[in-house]
Amino acid sequence: MSHDANIPGKRTTQRFLEDAQYKPLARECSKVGLRLSAMLTTAYSFAFRKGELLSLPVKQVGLASGPIRLETGTTKNGDGRVIKMTREGATLLTACVIAKTPDDFVFTRENGKPVAGFKKLRETVCCSSGVGKRVCRLCYKTTKQEAKESSEQIAMPPPIEPTGRRPERGRT
Repeated sequence: MSHDANIPGKRTTQRFLEDAQYKPLARECSKVGLRLSAMLTTAYSFAFRKGELLSLPVKQVGLASGPIRLETGTTKNGDGRVIKMTREGATLLTACVIAKTPDDFVFTRENGKPVAGFKKLRETVCCSSGVGKRVCRLCYKTTKQEAKESSEQIAMPPPIEPTGRRPERGRT
């Protein structure tokens, strides 16, 4: 859970990708393409948020020297960060920045436009990898709905009245 969990009214994320879920998800991302594989690896390995990924310019990725620099004011808390890349991250990010200028975004579509979102693709990959029920909101909602439907088929006890007592059978 995030460090903001104790702030009243602060919305916190409770769904995290577990280590065992990474490999099947990475396998599914590689089927889709380089961009999604690089986004998953960067987000997972370096704890990047979606906004940090999508707004990352090429000039902040030091392929020769190794670090990724998130400038002050570009992160959720406003603090800058310097992240040392892993070999896998460097390989994938290098492929993403080939033939791009320093001011281009690292993650762009085939037509050169920046990636604005990837919700449907993320949901598809999460579901097909089998990790969706924990990570993907669509799968989470589906699982919740299935649970609700299955509970409707089972005879449930009568609801508890506001007084705290169950109504007696035959009386309402």
